[in-house]
Amino acid sequence: MPELKLQKDPIWITETLLDTAAEQPVELDYSLPDYYPSIFRLLGTRIRPVIQQTRIAGNRITLDGLCRITVLYQGEDGGGIQAVEQTLPFSRSLELRGESEEEPAVCCQCRCYHASGRAVSPRRLDVRGGVSIRVKVTAQKELPVVTAASGGGVQIHAAPVTLCGRQRFAAKPVTVTEELELPTAKPPFKALLDSRSAVRMEDCRIIANKVICRGELLCHLLYQPEEGEPESMDYALPISQILDLPGVDGDDEADVRCTAADLTIEAIPAGEGCRRLGAEWTLWLSCTARQNQQMPLADDAFSTRCAGGPERTPVAAARLTGRLDLQHTLKGQLTAEPIGRVLDLLCQPGEMTARTEGGQLILSGSVEVTALCLDPEGNPFAADRTLPFSVPVEVEGEGELLELPHLQLLETGYTITGDTTLEIRIQMQFSGSLCQRLNLEPVTGIQLDESQPLPPSPCAIRLYFTEPGESLWEIARRFGTSMQAVMTENQLETEQLPGRQMLLIPQVED
Repeated sequence: MPELKLQKDPIWITETLLDTAAEQPVELDYSLPDYYPSIFRLLGTRIRPVIQQTRIAGNRITLDGLCRITVLYQGEDGGGIQAVEQTLPFSRSLELRGESEEEPAVCCQCRCYHASGRAVSPRRLDVRGGVSIRVKVTAQKELPVVTAASGGGVQIHAAPVTLCGRQRFAAKPVTVTEELELPTAKPPFKALLDSRSAVRMEDCRIIANKVICRGELLCHLLYQPEEGEPESMDYALPISQILDLPGVDGDDEADVRCTAADLTIEAIPAGEGCRRLGAEWTLWLSCTARQNQQMPLADDAFSTRCAGGPERTPVAAARLTGRLDLQHTLKGQLTAEPIGRVLDLLCQPGEMTARTEGGQLILSGSVEVTALCLDPEGNPFAADRTLPFSVPVEVEGEGELLELPHLQLLETGYTITGDTTLEIRIQMQFSGSLCQRLNLEPVTGIQLDESQPLPPSPCAIRLYFTEPGESLWEIARRFGTSMQAVMTENQLETEQLPGRQMLLIPQVED
């Protein structure tokens, strides 16, 4: 009997090394500097957490981040609206389910689920809060599978399968500096009250082992002028970055994510009043690149000469089906005490999930909204509201997201519809790579028992009448012959049988 020879090719299997949510407490005891007015009334407390860097060593991942804490209050003796801002760095180390030889892909989401502040005294603040850090780490490993075989009378059944191939991941911090100028119609700058930044990716191209990313850095500022009520400004700055990603080519699908991790604003005094601001952003840029590969995958095998059969390995694989790049306008209503003027909307994402249901991908979650207002007498107050959302997305098959969904809040708007009512609009952007999960049992080996040879067939050819639903492969296996020989003998072009018919079943020699 000729020696059995197997041809094996690798497929890439994605393993989840970590998928969890970690809690991070926030505590701040802060005394106001001498140049701040004393506290008359607190208006609101915000905690905005961000992950600035991730590090993997062995079977542990370390998440380095910071919580930017902003407390808005009304000062005594006509002190107007004041903002106290502090940053608290944090670091969390989590254990992974094993180590990986390949670079793992890391996705993180942070949200504040609780924030409260109280004035212990007119010059002392006590802030307490809680932050949830959702992190998902995936890595790939090669699994050699049988794609062809010869010798030993072995017959294999293989079909072309499209699977997601090797993934590549890279990330880096990016610093962007810019000088911002106030329009002549705006009053001079005195102090920053609040800021919000987002990155809208517009074009990502892969050229020579590099990912070239272009987009807009959107920045919204709320500031206290030297005189008068708070003012807001919006800026859109073009950005372009190159991320090294060895091994990628033009056929890869690039999932690029860019998050504004930190922003510092400094006034640039000049002449009468400050009209220029020095801004420095720290962005976290990451990219996961993948592409589909098509290959013949064996799912069954037998020998026409002796007993034996295939060894199968159950695996969960994925096939890329597209890219999620969706903008959605969230609308809602906020009711407050009588409104004279709206100064600004302070917004940040809450919890978010993604699930498949009825051929749709459902993106659901919430946005935390604080409306900073003045009443008809000019006194400041803040009104809070949690706006839920559920966004259906048509996908191919039972599509899902490979990583955690990426959400950014791009723009906000409002309309005063009554003395105590606001209609709120929030432009949201969702992104990520879509895939279809495949549960496979590929043949990873074939075992033959040469001590149990099969008895020879008493005839060279047989007549067989098929039954509805039978497959050509099952028939060939039952009679210990080659499916290709049956197709050739009966002039069949495919292995699919249309219905009941007569077949000639030849025997084959090894």
